[in-house]
Amino acid sequence: MRSQTIKSLESLRDTSIIVIVSGIYDDLLDPLAKHLEALEEPRRLSLFLRTGGGDTTTSFNIVNLIKQYVEEFEIIIPTVAHSAGTLLSLGASRLLMTRQASLSPFDPSVRNERINDGMNISWRDMNYFMSSASGNVSMNTRGANAEPLNALIESQVHPLLIGHAERTVSQIRTYAPHLIGNNSNRPPEEIIHHFLESNTHHNYRFYRDEVERIGLPVVHPSKTEEKLIHSIYDDVSRELDLSNTDNKRGKLKALIESPPYGKTVCINTKDYEGWIDDSEQYMKVMKSS
Repeated sequence: MRSQTIKSLESLRDTSIIVIVSGIYDDLLDPLAKHLEALEEPRRLSLFLRTGGGDTTTSFNIVNLIKQYVEEFEIIIPTVAHSAGTLLSLGASRLLMTRQASLSPFDPSVRNERINDGMNISWRDMNYFMSSASGNVSMNTRGANAEPLNALIESQVHPLLIGHAERTVSQIRTYAPHLIGNNSNRPPEEIIHHFLESNTHHNYRFYRDEVERIGLPVVHPSKTEEKLIHSIYDDVSRELDLSNTDNKRGKLKALIESPPYGKTVCINTKDYEGWIDDSEQYMKVMKSS
C-alpha cells in the first residue's frame, strides 16, 4: 500500500511527509491545514510535491501556513515543481530532488479569450516584445517609445491584465528573497534573477545540478530513497491518470495525503466539485455521478 511506502520514506528521512499532487491554488490551503493539524508536533516536515504551477500568491501563503507548524521544512520533488511550485520551493530549507526532478522559471501569465482560443500570454513574452521593440519600454513609458506597448494593448491584452502581471512580478521581486532567507550562500536577489529574468524559455527546466549552481540547497536521495519516491509518485500518477495529457482525465483531479490524516482528493463531477476527505461521502459522490 502507498501509505506504507510513505511511512518507509518517513523513517529513512526521519520526517513527517505530506504528499501534494495538485495545482497551486487558494483552495489548497484549507485541506492542507487539516493535514498539518493532524501531525503531532513534527520535528521535521517534508512536502512531497508534484505541481505544474498555479497562483504565485498561494505559494507565499503555503510557506507561511507551514511555518505556523514547523520552523523549517524540506521539499521532495519526484518530477516537476514548476512555476508557482518553484516559488514555493524557495521557502524550503532543502530540496530532495531525483534525477528527473526539475524547477522552472517564474513566468506570470495573462489569458486573452479573444485570440488563439484563450491562449495564455506570458509576462516574459510581453516584456521581451516591448524590450526588443523599443529598447526598454515599461508601463510608465510615454511618447514614441510607448507605441509597442499601445500596440500590444490594442490588439492582444487588456491593460488591467498587463497591470496584474506586472504587480505579480513586483510581488515576487519583493517577497521571494524573504522565502530564501539563510537557506543559500548566494544573495537571494541573484537567485530570484535566475528564475525570473534570465534568458530562459517558459518551458525551460532547471534540473538539480543547475539548481545547485544557482545556489539553492539541493540534496540527492539515496538509491533506496529514490526508489521509494518513484514508487509513491507512480502510484499517485496512476490514480490521478497524470499520463493523460489531453485534459480529459477522470473525476480525480488532485490529491493530498499523509499517514496521520489519510487522503484528501479534489474531484470534479456533475454533482460535486472540490476537495473531499470523508471516505463514505467520497464514495457516495462518485457513485452518484
